Amino acid sequence: PFLETYAKYGITDKLDVGAKITVIGTYGVDAKYQFLGDQDSKLAGSIGLGGWLLNIESGGIENNIFDLTVPAYFSYHPSDWLGIYASPRYTFRNNRVTDVDGVKKDAFKSHWYGVTGGMRIGKKTAFLLEYSYFGNNQNSSPLSQITGGIAIGIN
Repeated sequence: PFLETYAKYGITDKLDVGAKITVIGTYGVDAKYQFLGDQDSKLAGSIGLGGWLLNIESGGIENNIFDLTVPAYFSYHPSDWLGIYASPRYTFRNNRVTDVDGVKKDAFKSHWYGVTGGMRIGKKTAFLLEYSYFGNNQNSSPLSQITGGIAIGIN
């Protein structure tokens, strides 16, 4: 488990920017533009762009992981308390490994692709249940996970 804080701000009715920080040390920014629907639509679609950085140091080895992500977001809201969504995405990952003296040990570049789908039950406070399926150009076996969570909206 980890703690995540995410804030977003609506520049316009169709464009949001956000920033995220987690206790494990990930931070980044993103933007999302809504091209389908509006705040009152049952069906909505958006495209995004985000950059995330994670720096981990252990035993004299430092990992700097940078992700550049291009997601799409689609959602269907049959009622004001239920949302069903899917988010296909592509992520370019650059992982640079250095030793304690600052000598570059290795660098890994990978391309990730996949989708997360799920549902949100509730209004201002909601329960989330998600399933994600991802593959990349370095592993022959794809990765998947089931995630549950609670979202609390603050206006």
